[in-house]
Amino acid sequence: MLKEAMYKRHSRRSYLREKLRDEDATFLKERIHMYNQKHGLHMKLVCGHPEIFKGFRNSYGMFHNVENFIMMMGNSRDVYMQEKLGYFGERLILEAVERNMGTCWVGGTFAKDALKPYVKEDEKLYCVIAIGYTAHKKTLKEQLISHATRRRGKTVEEMSDITAHSPDWMKNGMEAVQLAPSALFKQPVRFRQEKDCVYAEVAHTDSFEMVDLGITMLHFEIGAQKGTWTWGNPAVYEKK
Repeated sequence: MLKEAMYKRHSRRSYLREKLRDEDATFLKERIHMYNQKHGLHMKLVCGHPEIFKGFRNSYGMFHNVENFIMMMGNSRDVYMQEKLGYFGERLILEAVERNMGTCWVGGTFAKDALKPYVKEDEKLYCVIAIGYTAHKKTLKEQLISHATRRRGKTVEEMSDITAHSPDWMKNGMEAVQLAPSALFKQPVRFRQEKDCVYAEVAHTDSFEMVDLGITMLHFEIGAQKGTWTWGNPAVYEKK
């Protein structure tokens, strides 16, 4: 279940030297194709392409043995594109975690120029998702990086106006949001309730915060299990 994967997921930056198993690669390609076709995205699984993370200049030494990744691309004129990529990219991540794969959102520490041939003229490459197999425990380097980049997570009260008197489904949704990854762990999405609706919003639409918005929308939806989102900033979650 995606809810179990949500609790199991951790950003992984060090990978084993193992090719993706055929059944895992096929599964990812099928899911990517489905999301692309239904929602106008251009996500692409690339395997055996390690050079975009090699060298300090590309990854600042934060990634090791990354040979497979998912390119997160889409029409640059679609105002909801980053939001949708965040939502469906995180869904792919949780589905990969269910299959015991490691993953990590990567916003800028990779060689973007090497991937230009994959990007269509009217599209933009927003980020990538590193994916592969990892050791059961994080390496010491991963632990140090996690400690350096992660700070105390925000409370539900800091992220929203949801209170102890709010419905349980709203509280459950916000608890799931606390588990969502975000750029530099800033947790920039602000939630507010209005009757049976929840609004999610970020302050900066020209940044990675819109991807963070999509990621947290999925987490809230998995936790709340009561309704669906409408794209936008603010995005609107309506109870069924």
